[in-house]
Amino acid sequence: MTVGIQGDEVTRQLDERRYAVVTAGERDGILGATEVTKRHSTLGSGDLVEGEWRGWPITVEQAADDQFVVRRFADANERELFVERRLGQYERMWDGCGCRIDYFESL
Repeated sequence: MTVGIQGDEVTRQLDERRYAVVTAGERDGILGATEVTKRHSTLGSGDLVEGEWRGWPITVEQAADDQFVVRRFADANERELFVERRLGQYERMWDGCGCRIDYFESL
């Protein structure tokens, strides 16, 4: 995982492995250039944000205090399936399942 990267490096990582780990400042820059379509409260881990960035459907979510995961998808449908699954994971967490989210999982 690389933390402290620039926009071109984020693009390269999204192209190669479909996710990039960024700082809060970098997340703010990406979201500033993103057409945000939806925000979902996770009730503790910040918002799960959906949008379009540089022609890609993306999500942005908080993995740790100053680590955010930008994830790209082949299309909006794939993103919606991911968001539905992720929100289900958050709901089970708050219901006391004892589960944890692997923010760095492969798609």
